[in-house]
Amino acid sequence: MLSHLAIIIGLIAPLLLSASGFTRSSSGRQQLRPIISSPPPSSKSPHISAYDRVYEYAPPSKRQQTLSVLFGSIQSSNDYNVTVRNKATVPAHSKFDYSFSTNKSSSSGASVTSPTSKVVITLNTTSSKSSRKLLDNVTKFEQDVAVVIKDIRAGEDATLPEPFRHGTKLSLSNLWTSSEWERHMSRWRFVRYMLKMHKSRLLRRILPQFVVTVLWSMLVFQAMATQQAPAIMTKVDISLTSLSLVSSFIAALVTLRSNEGLRRLSEARNAWMQLVSLLRDTAQLLGSYISPYDMELGLLSARHLAMFGWLLKSQLRDESSGDVVAAMLSPSDAAYVLSQRKRPAALILRIRQIVGFMAGKNRLPYPAHQAVENNLLQLNIILGHCERIKTTCIPPLYTAHVSRLLVLYLFFLPFALQGTGINIVANTLMTGSIGFSMLGLDEISHQLEQPFRLMPLQQLSVMAMRDVADVFVCPPPKLRDKTISTGDTDTSTNTVKTPIEYPRYW
Repeated sequence: MLSHLAIIIGLIAPLLLSASGFTRSSSGRQQLRPIISSPPPSSKSPHISAYDRVYEYAPPSKRQQTLSVLFGSIQSSNDYNVTVRNKATVPAHSKFDYSFSTNKSSSSGASVTSPTSKVVITLNTTSSKSSRKLLDNVTKFEQDVAVVIKDIRAGEDATLPEPFRHGTKLSLSNLWTSSEWERHMSRWRFVRYMLKMHKSRLLRRILPQFVVTVLWSMLVFQAMATQQAPAIMTKVDISLTSLSLVSSFIAALVTLRSNEGLRRLSEARNAWMQLVSLLRDTAQLLGSYISPYDMELGLLSARHLAMFGWLLKSQLRDESSGDVVAAMLSPSDAAYVLSQRKRPAALILRIRQIVGFMAGKNRLPYPAHQAVENNLLQLNIILGHCERIKTTCIPPLYTAHVSRLLVLYLFFLPFALQGTGINIVANTLMTGSIGFSMLGLDEISHQLEQPFRLMPLQQLSVMAMRDVADVFVCPPPKLRDKTISTGDTDTSTNTVKTPIEYPRYW
């Protein structure tokens, strides 16, 4: 029976290879010849090697066409029933073999030869003579995450503006703990803020404008009091009542701008908190549905997920991300990510490729597939929201109009105050106080307009990376094979051991 199979394969294989375009061309490729060997007479499971290093450089489309014809030709024989054991798609330029073996045995276990012998065709992809070893494992993944968090991106965030880099200050550039909230809500905060006013980051930002406003107030009052002012200044007669009408209008415009800045900050915060939640949930789905079947693909998807926060931060702050990518990915994957225009989108595409591959092999249930795809869609939407906040602004015409009105108001304010009969000290203090409040509110609105410059993106990226890594480094205990029945059950075999060492990246 096996000799008949060998003859069939020997006759049709050269024709199939020639028809499919796998013969040697004029460019110098070696012609692929079928190698047929007789089954060992003493073997209990006879084996026929059909090809050795077949289709080494064949296009995938030609491979599938030739395989279909070959399987159909053998199956058409009345002597054999053909079963394909592995239909996995073979990567381009890979080396692989086909093996044909009879595996039907009698009840006693001895091999039998009959017209209905079953032939199993196994497609094995091999990269070397020895079996392929896993290129990635949980320990290596844990080490790479620790390198990024504890070494590459340790310390203060250098991309923050200099006044916001100190982690000890109460700032929106830090993730707050209970101690920060206690200080923030303390009744002594008024005293603390007044005593440390000279260290205020806001005062440093508006110091040039504030100094000019105070000096202008003193100059106007001194010139008007000594009657040495130019003639044009003596003709300026503005009442404080009329100027107060303008001040209300300017205050409303500045407040509206500040509210818009707060809205942009709130939207950016919500986007990043949703991002952290989606990365954690997606990692749990991949760790539950992909890693049990293919740990290497599960870790590959985890590496891409863990980097998403870092690459999004790099895109929003125009910083380099090559160090993180090189630490987390293989050279080929790192080269692909770094060559892309939108690197966070490239991470989503790579994960979607892995999910689609597992779903195509029926290793990913449909509900889990839909849940992962929905999470990836939400990641894409969040990426779009962050791009919109970064690349759009409050209308510059509105900002320019508010700035001009503010300058005019502070310019005429000393004249109105001088008409009330107050002295130079009171005039200077009033002008300085009003200038500090209105210039400070305007500066705050400008700072909030760019929320990604001030948000704690590095701490959020670390949080997201740790949440993703925990799914694979600290998995839950395995479930028992059998369902627990009613009655007394010995739970000693289901005890979860307390880990002696915490992960290195904690």
